[in-house]
Amino acid sequence: MSIHILCHDSCKETAARIGNAIEQKTGKRVIVTMDAEDLDRTTGPFIRYGNTSYVNRKDTEYNTPEVINMCADKGLFSEVMSSNGIHTPIFYSMEDTPLCREWIVVRTTLCSYGGRGIHIAKSLAGFKKLRSKYPDAVWTPFIKTEFELRVHVLGGKVKKIFRKVFDGCGNEADYPIRNQQHYSYYQEDLNDYKSVQKTVNQIQKELKGQAYSLDMGWDAATNQYFVFEANSGSGLNSHTAGMYADFFIKSLKIN
Repeated sequence: MSIHILCHDSCKETAARIGNAIEQKTGKRVIVTMDAEDLDRTTGPFIRYGNTSYVNRKDTEYNTPEVINMCADKGLFSEVMSSNGIHTPIFYSMEDTPLCREWIVVRTTLCSYGGRGIHIAKSLAGFKKLRSKYPDAVWTPFIKTEFELRVHVLGGKVKKIFRKVFDGCGNEADYPIRNQQHYSYYQEDLNDYKSVQKTVNQIQKELKGQAYSLDMGWDAATNQYFVFEANSGSGLNSHTAGMYADFFIKSLKIN
């Protein structure tokens, strides 16, 4: 019996790492696919990794399409989380003029990844230029965080935390969006971030995901974590992929 990982094209390399780790640990064959029809003729366990495609069979709990959709749709994630007390981006139409006391983040899409479609307006004049260029975009106030974390959550528990550290050239202030082009991930001690689990507990009540990551930063102005987004198919190095593999092996009772 083979195990399938149904993944999105953007995360097929990571899905392959998880699949390889499962094979090495169990001896079971793992097939990574982006085509949901590959699962229609199977009955064995499967895992979703960033893919919400319909399957013509009983769906998996790891993760469900609903969980992946909430992670992928930043507008939906914001709506659900903010209504339940989570400090997260609030998006506005470009027709709504910001007060512009702070910078403004303009997003041309709420269903992308890796910082794509993000533009920063540092003044009202800059915002108006972006509004003219992207009238159908949305905006949210820029929240300056003291530091930013990538938090991996498995079964509702924080299992690994990475801190994003600037490794680019020049002034860090010139790169307000902490993406992989200018920042690297360094693993941190979970004991140094014990309050992260409290935020995850709040999120888990609404998201109900089994394997996902969160990008969150410390907002000193409000003394709480600001949750930028959730990812159901985030990039993983080999060690973290092995941790995910261990979780799936135990959860799916693969032996």
